[in-house]
Amino acid sequence: MIFGRVFERFPRLKVAFLEAGCGWVPYLTERIDRRTEHSGRHLATEQVQNHPVHFHAELAERQVLPLALDVVGEDRLLYASDFPHGPDDEIMEVLQAFLDREDVRQSAKQKSLCENIEALYTLRAA
Repeated sequence: MIFGRVFERFPRLKVAFLEAGCGWVPYLTERIDRRTEHSGRHLATEQVQNHPVHFHAELAERQVLPLALDVVGEDRLLYASDFPHGPDDEIMEVLQAFLDREDVRQSAKQKSLCENIEALYTLRAA
């Protein structure tokens, strides 16, 4: 999708990569950016930061979540819970631990849990 410039060709297309966490995103964007830097562009970073491309973040991803936020920005990560078929107590524990994290800005928490999901699924009234 990056090399085919799908996001540039279809700028209003919303895409969400779910169920895989966000640890792969910084790694892959860096690899693609290195391959395309001869053109003077950071192709992967530009496309994920400038188009509605979203990534699921496992809230317990300790080391890579802050890095992924730096790479793609606060507006691109979201929490895709398995509610209602996951254990309720486990979901609540994960959410509370995420809210207690000090290495993730409050604005990023709010966006990952609410605003980015609303934007992806167009849940806000216009």
